[in-house]
Amino acid sequence: MYSKIHPFFCMLAVGLMLTYQAFANDSRTNQSTEGHVPIQQGSLYYKQMGQGSPIVVLHGGPGLTHNHFLPQMAPLAQNHTLVLYDQRGSGRSAESSIDKQFLTMQQFVADLEALRKHLQFDKITILGHSWGSFLAIFYAITYPQHTEKLILMGPQPMCYKGMEAFEVAFEQRLAPHKDQLSSNPEDLIQLYRTLSAAFCYDPAKANELTLSYDPVADQMGKKVAKHLNAALFSGQWDYHAQLAQVRTPTLIVHGIQDPIPLWTAKKLYKSFPNATLVTLDQCGHFPYIEKPKAFFKAVEAFLGLR
Repeated sequence: MYSKIHPFFCMLAVGLMLTYQAFANDSRTNQSTEGHVPIQQGSLYYKQMGQGSPIVVLHGGPGLTHNHFLPQMAPLAQNHTLVLYDQRGSGRSAESSIDKQFLTMQQFVADLEALRKHLQFDKITILGHSWGSFLAIFYAITYPQHTEKLILMGPQPMCYKGMEAFEVAFEQRLAPHKDQLSSNPEDLIQLYRTLSAAFCYDPAKANELTLSYDPVADQMGKKVAKHLNAALFSGQWDYHAQLAQVRTPTLIVHGIQDPIPLWTAKKLYKSFPNATLVTLDQCGHFPYIEKPKAFFKAVEAFLGLR
């Protein structure tokens, strides 16, 4: 069942809900509005909090949800308008059409643009995690006039060699825990916790995750991942050459112990005309959980640049 881990993180059973404990006490981070944005053949669920220059956060997967950013990402709402949303076919946007014709990079970029227009933002800073970094980059290529800055956190590799290296590293991380893996539906929460631990420098960090399983969201997320992966990541794919088009100031934050090899982040950094790379030691794939002080310090310093 898990002998092949393919882009991007289907092993988390795409569509699983990750919710964390402990919100910040600042009233700006506790007060939020939510709604749905009309898109082609469906709608996107979004949550908005805080005030200031807008930051739109893109979740990974493809097929996961925005939930796994909260509450830890909420401190960004102290100085910014923070917007999180579930991408097409994911989470509370699961009713949006996931017919094959709508599962394209162009459509996902168009969906994000519909969100920007709906919220009446002229320019947005985009914070993409994992697969979300990939989507953020292509939005910036398509709509540079509406992209203020890019923050790429634990970005997925931009070529097949990087993805293959990740798969090998992840399998090695999982090897000591193979006996804990099970396809029994009653054991899915423990399965997800084991898989999540393999992404962390300190596996115990996975114990901070409150995991719940939604079978409908799971199946929808898997379908989204299957079609997008087939469309974008087949054969000897490599998107580095396209990064020269991105003139947007870009921050890359990568955990040194992320199973996504550090060399992929360095290659990504060298491919951008205007990028900064921050590496965090003793940190895996979730910097905002594993090294929150260093992560937010780097982000706020970057956002303060003019």
